[in-house]
Amino acid sequence: MLLPDTGDTSIVPGQPVYSDDKIDYVFYALPDQPRIRQNEQGKPVFGFYKYRNPVPRPDGSNGGGLLFFDCEFVLSADTQQKLITQLQTRVNQKYAAAGRGAAPPVELRMPTWLKGTASVNLKDVGDNLVETAWSPAGPSLYGSNITPFTVEFSERGATLFWQILQGAGGSLEVSYQLTAAVACPVNASAWFYMSKYYDFVQHVQTNDPWVGDSSQVNNLTETFRNSGAEVITATFPPGTDPSLEATVMDHLYKFLESMLQGQTPGDITPVSDQDRKTGTADTIDRHITISKTADFNYNFNLNEAIDWQFNPQGALPNITTIPGVKWNDYAFEVDLNDPFLRQLHLTIRVDADFANLPIDSVDVTVDYGTNTGHGFQFAVANDIGKLDAWLSDNQGKTDFVYRYVVNYRDKHNTFASPDLQGQGNVLTIPIGELGILDVAVEAGALNFDQVPQAQVTVRYQHPGNHVDESDIVMLDKDHRTQRITKVIFAQRDKAFTYEILYKLADGSQYTVSPQQHLSDQLFINGPFTNTETVTVIAGGDLDSVIDAVFLELAYADASNNYTQNKSIALSKANPFFNWSFPVIDAAGGKITYSGTVTHKDHTREDIPETTTDQRLVVIGGDRDVIQFQIVPDLIDWTQVRLATVHIHYAADQIDQAYDVIVHKGDRPAPIILGIHDPSHTSFTWNSTFYMATTPPSRRVIADHAATDPVIVLDPDQAAPSP
Repeated sequence: MLLPDTGDTSIVPGQPVYSDDKIDYVFYALPDQPRIRQNEQGKPVFGFYKYRNPVPRPDGSNGGGLLFFDCEFVLSADTQQKLITQLQTRVNQKYAAAGRGAAPPVELRMPTWLKGTASVNLKDVGDNLVETAWSPAGPSLYGSNITPFTVEFSERGATLFWQILQGAGGSLEVSYQLTAAVACPVNASAWFYMSKYYDFVQHVQTNDPWVGDSSQVNNLTETFRNSGAEVITATFPPGTDPSLEATVMDHLYKFLESMLQGQTPGDITPVSDQDRKTGTADTIDRHITISKTADFNYNFNLNEAIDWQFNPQGALPNITTIPGVKWNDYAFEVDLNDPFLRQLHLTIRVDADFANLPIDSVDVTVDYGTNTGHGFQFAVANDIGKLDAWLSDNQGKTDFVYRYVVNYRDKHNTFASPDLQGQGNVLTIPIGELGILDVAVEAGALNFDQVPQAQVTVRYQHPGNHVDESDIVMLDKDHRTQRITKVIFAQRDKAFTYEILYKLADGSQYTVSPQQHLSDQLFINGPFTNTETVTVIAGGDLDSVIDAVFLELAYADASNNYTQNKSIALSKANPFFNWSFPVIDAAGGKITYSGTVTHKDHTREDIPETTTDQRLVVIGGDRDVIQFQIVPDLIDWTQVRLATVHIHYAADQIDQAYDVIVHKGDRPAPIILGIHDPSHTSFTWNSTFYMATTPPSRRVIADHAATDPVIVLDPDQAAPSP
């Protein structure tokens, strides 16, 4: 696929050349703007007909003339040959320097166009100069991307444009809006973390009235704490176009916004008034802790097939700038009763890639009223048929009947369509009506390290036409594109089904159930869109009570029929474990665990099978945890060489300190600390920033107390070090 960030204009000034994401002898070149199409004889497809007598309209205005022309978006033959010659020289030199033998012939392609429109900028011309301007059909998306246009001018507009369409200028402004499949040029990720914590502690002591004191003491502490962080990271190659960066970052921000809608942790409901009542009990102790977390990840993968917009536009040079072209050969004055005004002008096109399909030719026959049997043959993508007929041949109507016969290479049989109805001035026969099943299967965001092979089965069934065709292709790192082409001798007017068998690197397999697809382009992405991390912590007393914790972990995504398993052991030497694995749906799986806790007194305790949707699992119930997260996103690394962070927690016989050094590009791993009392979350931290100044200097965030474990490093909050 085309890489959108590799435009090279050194061969032909102003003419960018793009590389392919995988094949080093395939290139893509797009003209800088559209132009009026020239036929095989080099003559413009253009006609201007000015009414000698204006045509009255119901609104009182007068029509003044008609303009017909074809526009194309294609390189000139000279530019194409110059590019191929220069590129072949470069590829030859590259292969020779690498000792790879003779270089293959250079291929200069257009991108794989998915959809497109084209318009002529005349609709909003002022002073009522233009009545209507339209394109009966969009760009062909094959060959020269031909688009026909028709313009009707008012009486004043016909007079004006009769003059300005001559000479050396250009007044017809045409804009193409084309969408192509290109290879995503960047790896990017979005991460969002949010935690909500609630702690309720109540101690009630009622004194004894028998000793003369009937008072009651009700000590109540209630704590709400919310913390979170948003991190968006994109690794752009040096020199990446700012508009590309903006497009990718916009995608990430929109994704994060969508994830936050309805998926962040809900508000925690505090203890109700009923459950706070003291009653007549002598002593009451209540301690309730509730925590909720959300952790989202999203990957925007390198070389993933993505839609990309190309919007070539510009003023078309007047036809009089073409050598040998005379205005009077293409512009005419006609009377109201001129036969042209009572004619059908039909343009016929076959929308097929003849060069790469087993189609030898298509024979089209058109009947227009009593004027029947007009035959046209199409053998290349740029072939155009033209039919001019009197409207009186069909009682003034523009309806017509057509049929066609498709002749295939190396096939004795042909496909003959029934009589079909058409109307208007344009007839386009699409590939789906030519008796061909043609599907390009291409690897999109498929990580071949995780999935060495993907087997794709395509099946097209149409019992009514007695069609049942299927084929199997295999994608791997050496075969990223496969093509399935079957002659089915019937119109392809239904979707095909495809099934994917992923052969994973660990030897297992994962199957995606059959899905339907209508387009001729099928991009296969990998099943894994994210990486899930489950943190397991031994929360008990590993010094004097617990000897080891043995766990069997299982991840199950039931909707996708996907599982992962892991066995781990925790001890004083290894009190926690981070289990990371690829997943299909970051929000779709649950964790199930069971195991055994062995104690230092040689007793053991079974851990019952437990299922949770949390990604933090604490085993050993008498301790909670604090998860410190250092966020360096506010550091401008052009001004800071490195930063250090010192974290200190001291409470309930725990005295633990951490020192972390942060360099440019680092994303420090979370620091997990087991604590005895979940209400004791206070700690202290400080940070030093080593500035990129001459002479060297430092800025310091002084040691201070905090309860939010998300530590955001902001040099603007630091003071110069004495």
